[in-house]
Amino acid sequence: MDMIGKVKVNAQGVFLCCQAVLPTMVAKRYGKIINVGSIAGLRMSFFGSLVYTASKHALTGITQHLAWEAAEHGINVNAICPGGILTKGIEEVSTPEMREKVIKRSIPLGRMCLPQDIGELVSFLASDRAQMITGQIIAIDGGTLTGYGEDIRALLHQRRQAHT
Repeated sequence: MDMIGKVKVNAQGVFLCCQAVLPTMVAKRYGKIINVGSIAGLRMSFFGSLVYTASKHALTGITQHLAWEAAEHGINVNAICPGGILTKGIEEVSTPEMREKVIKRSIPLGRMCLPQDIGELVSFLASDRAQMITGQIIAIDGGTLTGYGEDIRALLHQRRQAHT
C-alpha cells in the first residue's frame, strides 16, 4: 500500500466512519465510538513506516477532538492502541524464535496480545460501565510502551536482510 493509501485507511477511513454514525448517535443522545489504532499512534512503529506512524497519530487526534465535540450529545469516543497481536498473519510472517526474542526484549508481561484481549477492552468501552471514559487513547500492549527491555533495532535489521 502506498503512502496515500495508508493515510486513507488509517485516518480518512476512521474520520468517514465516525461521520457516518454520528447523526444517529446525536439524535439518540447516546453512542460509543471505539477507534482502533496502534501503539504507533502513541510513540512510533518499529515495524511500520513513517507514514504508518503519522497516520496512526492522526487517528488519535481525530479521536480526542471528536470526543470533545460529541460529549455534549452523550457520546463517548475512545481509541484502543494495541501492540503486537498474535494472529495468523503474524505467525505466517515470523518464526516462533523471532517472536520469542521480540517478546523477551520488549513486552514486560511476557506475551503478545491475543484477539480476545482486544475484544475484552472493546466490550468494556462499549458498555455503560465506561460512561465516564471519553477522549482516551488506551494502549493494550503488555507494557511495551513502558520502555522496558532491549533495543530491538539489530533484530529488526537482521529480519529485513533475511527477506531481501
